[in-house]
Amino acid sequence: MKIHLIHFLALLGFSITSVSAQEETDGDGEDKKVAITEAKPATKFKPSSNYRLRGGDEVQLIVYEEEELNKTTTLTPTGEASFLLIESINLNGLTLAEAAAKIENAFKPDYLKKPKVTLDLITAADERVSVSGAVVSMGQIAIPRGGTLDILGAILRAGGLSEEADKSKIVVTRGKDRQVYHLDALSEPGADPVLLLNNDNIDVRIHPHANKSVLVMGEVHSPMDIPFPLDSPLTVGIAIGRCGGTKTTAHAPGITIQRNGKTLSLNAGSKTKLAPGDVLKVPPNPYIGKFVTVTGQVNTPGQVPFATNGSLNIATALTLAGGKTQIADLRKVSILRTVNGKPTTYKADVRAMLEGKQKMFSLKVGDIVVVGERLF
Repeated sequence: MKIHLIHFLALLGFSITSVSAQEETDGDGEDKKVAITEAKPATKFKPSSNYRLRGGDEVQLIVYEEEELNKTTTLTPTGEASFLLIESINLNGLTLAEAAAKIENAFKPDYLKKPKVTLDLITAADERVSVSGAVVSMGQIAIPRGGTLDILGAILRAGGLSEEADKSKIVVTRGKDRQVYHLDALSEPGADPVLLLNNDNIDVRIHPHANKSVLVMGEVHSPMDIPFPLDSPLTVGIAIGRCGGTKTTAHAPGITIQRNGKTLSLNAGSKTKLAPGDVLKVPPNPYIGKFVTVTGQVNTPGQVPFATNGSLNIATALTLAGGKTQIADLRKVSILRTVNGKPTTYKADVRAMLEGKQKMFSLKVGDIVVVGERLF
C-alpha cells in the first residue's frame, strides 16, 4: 500500500521529500505509523487549457504505477519528445490533454495494457520571432513573457536597419500570409503598432540601389565614384557638385552620360536624374589653346585666343588685336578659311556690321583675318 500511496501523490503533482523505507515495530510488536514528511507541490507552469505545445517546451510525464517511465524532457524545435519505450513522438501543436492521450496510445497495446498518464508543462518555451535581411544583427528575438513586441521593437532589438536597408520593404511573414510595411509609416506619430506573434518572420529587404554608384570623371575638381543614395534622387548637378564642381577648363555643353551602352548629351545644370551605374563625363573645353590670326591694318597683328564659349565675331577679334590702324579700311576685310580641305576667302564690310546694316560675321578656329588698307 505504501508504494501505491507514493504513486498517488506523484500523480497529484506532489514531490515526496522523505519517506521511511519500511514500517517500524515497537517493543511490544505493535506497528507504528509510517513517518512521512510534508509533501510539497511540484513547480509547474500553469497554462490555459487550450495551450498548445511547441518546440522548446519542458514537459513532465507521469505514468501511474510505472514510476520508471516517468520523465522530464524538452521538446525539440520540431516538437518531438522521447520517452522510455517510446523512441520519438511528435507533440507539436497539441494541448496537454491531447498529448497525454497520444502518449497513452503509443504505450498500448505492446507495452502497457491500460496506461494512465499525466503530462504537465514545467516551462513554456519563449515565444520568438526571427529578424533577417538588412539589419545590424540577424537572429531570434524573444517576445517578452506577458508582454508584446511590435515590428519597430523587433528591428530595434536587432540593432536597427543596416545601411543597405530598403525602408519601404519590411516584409512580415506569418504562416502563408505576407505583409509589406514602410518604416516611415510605422514611425509616424499616432500610428498603431503592428504586434508580432510567435514564429513571425521579419525580413528587411536590401535596397536595389545598395552598393551601387555613379562614376564622375573628366574636368571636375575631384573625380570619384559617388555612392548612389537610397532614398533621394541623384541629378547631374548634384553629382558634379559633390565632386567640387567643374574646372575652368570644362566644357559644360559637352557633358555626356553613358548608360546601358548609350550616350546622352546634356547640360551641367541639368536636373536629369542619374541611374545606378551611370558614367558622367565632363570633357575639356575644345577651344582652350585655339586661336584665330589677325593681320593687316591692326595695331597688334598676331594670334588672338579663341573664346572658350566657342563664340568669337570679327569685331571682337579686331579689338583683341589692338584695334584698327589709322589707314585701315574696315570695308575691306578678308577672312581666309579652309572648308573641306580647300582654302576659301570671305569678304566682310566690318564698318557696315558695326553700324548694324549687316549681320556680324562669326569666326571659326583657325581663321585668318586680313584688314585692308585705305587708299587716299
